[in-house]
Amino acid sequence: MTKLGHGIKSDLGFLKCYDIEIRGTLFDTMVAHSLIEPDMRHTLDYLAESCFGYRSIAPSTVFGDPKASKGQLSLAPESLADYAAEQLT
Repeated sequence: MTKLGHGIKSDLGFLKCYDIEIRGTLFDTMVAHSLIEPDMRHTLDYLAESCFGYRSIAPSTVFGDPKASKGQLSLAPESLADYAAEQLT
């Protein structure tokens, strides 16, 4: 089974520290995009927007604007789960 990820080199290093070895075929979207479009940005946010028209959730949507609230963060629970899921990449 092929394992798919974005920038998975660091994830593999982390898992190796815990003696977890990932076997099988790996596909890294960051590496693939850098080979196809070497002069463009390769972040997951950029690829999601340019390829699929999906704009990632901005941290200020969930946590509020720290400058506007003088360092007091306002948490938006309805956005937190979606934001957290996006950060698990």
